[in-house]
Amino acid sequence: YQVAAAIKGDAATTSIPIIILTALDDHDAKIRGLAAGAEDFLTKPVDRVELCVRVRNLLRLKAYADHYDRYSRRLQGEVGSRTAELVESELLYRSTFDAAPVGIAHIGLDGRWLRVNQRLCDLLGYSREELESGAAVDLISADAVASDAESLRRLEAQTLEHYVVQERQYRRRDGSYVWASVTASVHRDAEGRCRHFIAVLEDITERRLADVKLRTAKSAAEAANRAKSEFLANMSHEIRTPMNGVIGMTELVLDSELEPEQREYLRTVKSSAEALMTVINDILDFSRIESGKFALDEDDFDLHEAIGDTASTLALRAHQKGLELMVDVDPSVPSALRGDAGRLRQILVNIVGNAIKFTIHGEIVLRVASIPATPPAVGLLFSVSDTGIGIPATRQADVFKAFTQADGSTTRLYGGTGLGLTIAAELVQMMGGKLWVESSAGVGSTFHFTVVFQAVEARGVAMPPDAVVLDNLRVLVVDDNVTNRRLLHDMLEQWRMVPTLVAGTPEALAALGAAQRAGVPFDLVVTDFQPAVDGFTLAESIKADATLAGTTVVMLTSAGRPADAARCREVGIAVYLAKPVRRSELRGAILGALGIGATERPALITLPPLREGRRSGNILLVEDHIVNQMVAKRHLEKRGHRVVIANHGLEALAILEAAAFVGFDCVLMDIQMPGMDGLQCTAIIREREIVTRRHLPIVAMTAHAMDGDEARFLGAGMDAYLSKPIRPTDLFEIVERFVDRGGDLDVATPARAAETVTADPAGTEATT
Repeated sequence: YQVAAAIKGDAATTSIPIIILTALDDHDAKIRGLAAGAEDFLTKPVDRVELCVRVRNLLRLKAYADHYDRYSRRLQGEVGSRTAELVESELLYRSTFDAAPVGIAHIGLDGRWLRVNQRLCDLLGYSREELESGAAVDLISADAVASDAESLRRLEAQTLEHYVVQERQYRRRDGSYVWASVTASVHRDAEGRCRHFIAVLEDITERRLADVKLRTAKSAAEAANRAKSEFLANMSHEIRTPMNGVIGMTELVLDSELEPEQREYLRTVKSSAEALMTVINDILDFSRIESGKFALDEDDFDLHEAIGDTASTLALRAHQKGLELMVDVDPSVPSALRGDAGRLRQILVNIVGNAIKFTIHGEIVLRVASIPATPPAVGLLFSVSDTGIGIPATRQADVFKAFTQADGSTTRLYGGTGLGLTIAAELVQMMGGKLWVESSAGVGSTFHFTVVFQAVEARGVAMPPDAVVLDNLRVLVVDDNVTNRRLLHDMLEQWRMVPTLVAGTPEALAALGAAQRAGVPFDLVVTDFQPAVDGFTLAESIKADATLAGTTVVMLTSAGRPADAARCREVGIAVYLAKPVRRSELRGAILGALGIGATERPALITLPPLREGRRSGNILLVEDHIVNQMVAKRHLEKRGHRVVIANHGLEALAILEAAAFVGFDCVLMDIQMPGMDGLQCTAIIREREIVTRRHLPIVAMTAHAMDGDEARFLGAGMDAYLSKPIRPTDLFEIVERFVDRGGDLDVATPARAAETVTADPAGTEATT
């Protein structure tokens, strides 16, 4: 701009045409360029042909201006210098006005177009005479005319030089329409009075059409996304409902008398159905992540409990393959955190589940340690190591890609969608961390991931007794797994106990005898259940030996059975714990077994408790699907509970009113039913409780399992949530929790807390 103004301000160079080449493409830039004296304005990148044409036109105009310049000099001697200057100014103005690449119009104070250039005539398809005669006002709508007049009045009232920019649609002579960006400014005389307005019109028809197409495409994409979400929700519901019948009825038949061949067939059916549910869950999660509808919940939780619950649900799968699943949480890792515990469990289920799937023999170890983070943030490093098939270095990056596995043959051999690690990686990233793998083919793999949570003050957590009470207690650890022995050794040493490690029953009996003869007997025996170590045989041998009879025995097992409790009492086992065992559980159980800090030593400590005598409950099942009615009813009746069935909400209300809203321990409520759905029925029940003053627990048992469904049902007044297909263990856990509480509660004492049990993608249970 400065160069152009300088060229035009010098008499020696003022006649040189100027084209401004710039990457700027806005109205201000063009107005400033033309005001600085430039004849033309081109936006980069410049088209070669267009540049040549414009240069040629300007050179022709310059030649035309030079001709009149010579003519004006001749006039100077004939009519005087003043007349010659006017002629020269007019010729120069005309050449610039008509050569401009944008439409230009001078507008009178009454809004009529006084003068237009050729570009504007070409833009609108009218002649100069037609536009200057006043026909221009008919080219735009009446509303636009009024708006323009108001804008010009405001512009005229300004004391400083200003301009306004508006977009207008003009009707061309041929009936078509053109969109123009109109920049209007004021031309004032020497006294500052407004003489007329200058309007610069730029053709923006293509841009407006592109905007319309973009908005249309955006609306179509949003509509398609809504349709996709609705389809996914409906698909999830429609698939889960019959799958609940398939899996549930298969489980019922498997509990009956069958021939071995029939049992094998049904196990294959159940396994295939659970594999199908895994595929469905993975695809739904992946779709939600892709659409940006996958959000994290923020809530306080106990990290140690979350890890322990997840490991417990996976332990059975590991045990069925003969694998050891161990958990090693560093003592520096805090317990009370804030974040999404459910998604952390999902990450662990995916990674640990993969380790179990791709490991034929050996062990899986989950380690958790603290990493530096800025308070109050807490950084954690999770590592999952296995002794499985491993991943070649060239294929390690592929395992995190959607629908991809390290080797195509693994899909046929091990199954899966190839989405589990993709979903885990996305969740880890949402939690402020990253996921990576270290592996060697044929040796095993270690998946690491970091996450960031917020530290919170632990409330209502009983601190363990001072560790000094376990000082110097001698412990014999009996386990055939080297990693397990090391973890137990480190754990016991941190409590200042003195551990001795052996691998099997013969070595354990030899060590016990040697210690007894040396006068330093063991205070405690921590033994594995199987395979190389027979925990019950070891306990029986200890009980049978008079010199060892007082030794306290703690048994760790991968698969508890109800009959084990009675046998534990028979052989004198003090503690019976399910693996992987948590630090807090083991320490508390040892203190209880040794009678430290307690007035009375319990006969047997079991975690989780082995229920030998359950209270039978009265359950109202509200479900419209006949097969699902049968599945839930049979499972609950085999467990000893009494079940009354209602086919829809209205029937459920009639049954409850007949019983005066008492006598039922809980209601299993389907959501989508004819007549009256589960949410409407729940709302009426909660209204009646204002009068009855008794709270009836209601469990949402539904095929609705999309994001937000759980919160919606709990927010509607339900106490717990079960997603279909229902697993018997999940059903029993929730129902018997309410049965143990004695059914309906006094609403004046709201002691209930929302609980959730959903089937995880791998078919194991995850309890919150």
